[in-house]
Amino acid sequence: MTTLDMVVSRATEKLKAIGFKKKAGNVYIFEPAKGFLGWLGLNHASREGVVEINPVVGVKSQELENLLSSLLLEKPHPYLTPTISISLGYLMPEECYRAWFFKNEIDLPQVANLVEAVGLYGVPFINSSITIEALEQYLKSPKYAHIEHSMYRIPLARFLLGDKVNALNLCQQYLSGLGNRTDLAANRYRRYEKAFMELLK
Repeated sequence: MTTLDMVVSRATEKLKAIGFKKKAGNVYIFEPAKGFLGWLGLNHASREGVVEINPVVGVKSQELENLLSSLLLEKPHPYLTPTISISLGYLMPEECYRAWFFKNEIDLPQVANLVEAVGLYGVPFINSSITIEALEQYLKSPKYAHIEHSMYRIPLARFLLGDKVNALNLCQQYLSGLGNRTDLAANRYRRYEKAFMELLK
């Protein structure tokens, strides 16, 4: 068993105790409220025999993400992608990148520290983000969502909150910002905008 396998096995056991269920790809979820998923990803990298774990926490609005998939004619995923996400370290008092390092079995007690941090800082963040209103505010900050991600979701949040006028205005502002771009991402947004316009009729 590799060091990463040992860390994930130990982490899975401890995360289960605070309500998280393991999915594929070292992703963990729980349901803090109907229609919302709390999300945790144990991002990892290995260098010179040392495994670095960067926990990322987030929230997925199933209603918003399923609607987006429908507009883009894409198959919705049951737990990917989170609507907002942030590296756990930025939710901790130091508000900076934080990783946990593991070289061998001697380091495994650190898993308890990692899971404790998830419980102390990640779970309260998730529980504070389980409304469309809260997600919309987080989507406006690059800390929680890159512009290429939020430009799809902020107009949808406005729509779900019953504000069709500003939903349309926001979508068109993002579309205008693409200018003459003809890359795949720009064309995908144009496809989204057309479907969104139909939704607003």
